[in-house]
Amino acid sequence: MNGLLKLCALTFIVLIAVKLNAQSTKSAEQYFRDGMIKDSLKQYADAINIYLQAISVKKDYAPAYFHIAQDEVLLKKYDDAITNFNSAINYDPKNYLIYFNLANLKVKMGNYTSAIDDYQRCINLNNGFKDAYHAKAIAEANHTQQQNAIDDYTKFIALSPNDPNAYYERGNIEFNLANYTLALEDYSHAIAINHEFTKAYLQRAMVYKVQDKKYEEYKDLCSTIHLDTNNSIPYNYRGLVEFQMDSFYSAMNDYNRAIDLSPNFADAYFNRGVLKAKIGDQNGALKDFDKSMVYNPNNADAIYRRGIIKFNLGKLLDAINDYTKAISLNNFNPVVYLSRADAESKIGNYTAALEDCNKAILLNRRYADAYQRRAVIRQVTGDLDGHNADLAIYKNLQNTPVQKK
Repeated sequence: MNGLLKLCALTFIVLIAVKLNAQSTKSAEQYFRDGMIKDSLKQYADAINIYLQAISVKKDYAPAYFHIAQDEVLLKKYDDAITNFNSAINYDPKNYLIYFNLANLKVKMGNYTSAIDDYQRCINLNNGFKDAYHAKAIAEANHTQQQNAIDDYTKFIALSPNDPNAYYERGNIEFNLANYTLALEDYSHAIAINHEFTKAYLQRAMVYKVQDKKYEEYKDLCSTIHLDTNNSIPYNYRGLVEFQMDSFYSAMNDYNRAIDLSPNFADAYFNRGVLKAKIGDQNGALKDFDKSMVYNPNNADAIYRRGIIKFNLGKLLDAINDYTKAISLNNFNPVVYLSRADAESKIGNYTAALEDCNKAILLNRRYADAYQRRAVIRQVTGDLDGHNADLAIYKNLQNTPVQKK
């Protein structure tokens, strides 16, 4: 009798243990839900550990691999994330979202070629997934596949015709390809959808600049400034338009505003220097050119124009030094060589001046002023035949539009 009681008791204990063990074992889906709770609390490392438990229960549970990979991206464990995305694909090869997220990671890592392939796989699985076309277009644009990017932007726009950013981004590519008419259409579309799209106004103004449509450019720059009064760039560009229209007071105000907003804005200092030189403020121009070169020391044009100011102030050796620096940065501008020739002539260095005239003419065979300057030098040095020959060429070319200092 005692033996029977012991057997019954032992059987009861075993049954209880089996029941408790069954209650403590969760399914992969249950672990997965627990992991998602951790994700919602941004406890990504804990979430990964729970997803791993789901995988220990069900090795081919693709959602767990997918979420582990997403968490590893957030934790910047990119190589591990690649491995887990691929595992997710292995167990769920028709899930287009896995390819999409994998491609996004590859873009983040700079692997555009592979990312573009994965975006295409995503599209092959779901050709109505508009975000894949958009992301693929951006990747292609960054990978110098400009026409492919345009094609994918076009497909994205077909699926999402009211997205102003898509028109704007496609317009930027068209602009970079010098397809200005198409760029203008896209920027105008973007603005039609969003009347407060500041960047689209600014980019459309750049198209008008290329097309030399000053009124339209000015109008769009005003719209840009109206929408964003703290952006220094449109003030600088509007100042350029005003300068070209001889509205010097307005241009000065805009350059000043650009510099107030961006004290390191080299182009604004340069443009203000050009304006000051134009209105006769030589010392002010000199200071602005100096300031411009603090922030952009390799601006050959700024160095050259500073040389002109020094020449006008009678600082001939300093002017020659600046012209030489400008030539070292850009030795294809005949105007700079001729300016240095003028300065060399002023100090009596006719041999160097003659060499610079020769270089200017070599760069531009129809540069009338260079022939005139060389004719003068040859006359001074006693080469009358050379003087007469250059003077004859100058007279034949003087009515031809040429570069001026």
